[in-house]
Amino acid sequence: MAGLHNAIKYGGQLLKGLAFAVGVDPQESGVERLGETLTPTIDPWTMPEWAYLRAERLIASAFDIVGAAGTVPEVMLYNPQTSRRLLVVTNLHWSWVTTTGATFQYRFFRGALPVSFTVQASGPVDTRDPGLIANNGGSTGQLATAANAVVQGGNVFDTMQGEAAPVRPINDVNPVILAPGTGFSFGPGVVGVQRFIGGIRWRERIMFPNEQARA
Repeated sequence: MAGLHNAIKYGGQLLKGLAFAVGVDPQESGVERLGETLTPTIDPWTMPEWAYLRAERLIASAFDIVGAAGTVPEVMLYNPQTSRRLLVVTNLHWSWVTTTGATFQYRFFRGALPVSFTVQASGPVDTRDPGLIANNGGSTGQLATAANAVVQGGNVFDTMQGEAAPVRPINDVNPVILAPGTGFSFGPGVVGVQRFIGGIRWRERIMFPNEQARA
């Protein structure tokens, strides 16, 4: 029956980080049963300052794209097919100025990043991270923008009705989880003279074995 007291199959990294953070020695008496002996008074998963101990990265980027007549401004957060990491969107805010009553769309995309998209600057917002906010150099996820004659694919999973000539400040914190080879695309659904401004934040973390099998 030895070892059956710890039923957390994929909690090893979290428990190691917790032991490291509180300064305990894994060889001390009782510490080998850390997962069941500690009284849970905090939730490390909700504490961004612990992300470094969880091997997560806190990433951010911004966008400002103008769609001329006959084009659709579009933004996509894309997780490269070879990343072996998950992207978890934690915050999205945007303003949309348009001359039409277009419908705004959130879309799910699968496949290679379309060549018409231009990758924007993105990177860590944790100063303990040695990476830099740079074009396609500071993060696994790629925030990219485009202005094409038609929307570049993807399946719509949420919409909201627009109005003529509004400025619509929207804050959306519902998480979107992106596996390798998928993207979160958003923007208006029709062409027109429009300006689309905003920012997005996400976490990047390693995939657990069961997640790799599903992806």
